[in-house]
Amino acid sequence: MDVTEVSANAFGALGDGTTLCTEAIQAAIDQARAGGGTVRFEPGVYLTGALFLKSGVTFRVDKGVRLLGSRDPSDYPILPTRVPVSKCHGLPPSSMCIAKRTSD
Repeated sequence: MDVTEVSANAFGALGDGTTLCTEAIQAAIDQARAGGGTVRFEPGVYLTGALFLKSGVTFRVDKGVRLLGSRDPSDYPILPTRVPVSKCHGLPPSSMCIAKRTSD
């Protein structure tokens, strides 16, 4: 497996804390998956919605990097869960980082 390092910033992620970076971060994750690699960030605060993690990808959040969850519910898909909605304080179940059918 060819291990590579992929910068989320190279895909357009801005660590300014206000720009929604979901698509850029997801593109970096998808690129890292192609060769088995590590997604990294330049120091900053990255606003994001749901991210789908993949097998073979290391998601590195170093000192000086912070992921900030979007407050907009539309940035998170509603996914099936075994947790009843009543246990989620009446909100649809969702997460910022999702790993479905992964092996590592």
